[in-house]
Amino acid sequence: MRGLFGGVAFAALWAALTGGASAQDLRTTVNGVELTANGAISLQAGAYEDPETGRSDEASEWDASLILNAEYVAASGLVYGFRAEVDTGDREAEDLQRDEIYVYLAGGFGRVELGEQDGPADTISLHAPLVGLGQIRGDFVRYAGTAALISPFDTRDALKILYLSAPVRGFRFGVSYAPELESNSDDPNPRRRTRQENAIETALAYQTTLGDWVGGVSAAYVYGEADPVTERQDLESWSIGSEFRRGPLAIGAAFVSRGDSNSLTRGLDEEEINAGIAWRAERWGVALSASETESTIFTNRLIGLGGYYELSEHWVLRADFVSIEEEPVGAPSASGSVAIAEISFRF
Repeated sequence: MRGLFGGVAFAALWAALTGGASAQDLRTTVNGVELTANGAISLQAGAYEDPETGRSDEASEWDASLILNAEYVAASGLVYGFRAEVDTGDREAEDLQRDEIYVYLAGGFGRVELGEQDGPADTISLHAPLVGLGQIRGDFVRYAGTAALISPFDTRDALKILYLSAPVRGFRFGVSYAPELESNSDDPNPRRRTRQENAIETALAYQTTLGDWVGGVSAAYVYGEADPVTERQDLESWSIGSEFRRGPLAIGAAFVSRGDSNSLTRGLDEEEINAGIAWRAERWGVALSASETESTIFTNRLIGLGGYYELSEHWVLRADFVSIEEEPVGAPSASGSVAIAEISFRF
């Protein structure tokens, strides 16, 4: 199980929780172009404990981020925009990650984006709802353990072109193409590099009203071709998910198959079931999520509880508690828990 570490990092918080501009955004308009900016500075502390071995440790992280957006609405109704999200840290929670820059064009036809941003297999896929620090797919992995998969192996923030359709009768789909997904490219050992070429992400979602509930289902598929020099497997990953909402209540689950995607091990057959429930009120939210990830070499079980509370217009408190159980094939199992608390100033 990965050990604790300390250091300095940064985190964007508020825009991710609201899904867009907040009351704290700095706004101005120049020659018809609306400019907005927001950011956050936070202090996070985490502690890990393994009751079987008696091992424990603690660490802290500083985080900060800045989000800039420029948008122009033409007389025709077309929207032209530019967005940059800069995070100097290593956030693991999907809702809090920031390190993107792209341009976009939106209209009645949908939305086209070009640049470094997440693809539809990540943004459209439904799964266990997560809040705050992310629970099973969250910042606990800064201190110990392995995060849940949540959705297919995607192209992350690789340079790509992306199309998202406008919703039609509850349906929405997206497709993206990334010429290359690359990481650790300077490592002298090619087996430690990731280089997937011609990576395509597709995703489809359907939403409808069921009495007082809003229900949705999604499906996503990702394919990419591994550079033979890395000795890794091609990307071939998919998921199906669902979510049901009623007011502040959300219940969701997903099945994820990542197969051997980007693995050095042929026949890894990595799969996961995740599920969770969340309550998002006006100023606070709480979520409980769980996952079981299995492969031919490893089993990972997680249970996460966490939430957030807006102390004031500019201050947000977040906390998570995650229980970890790992069972490597042919090796002793490991278990433990991670507790995290974070205070953030947003502007």
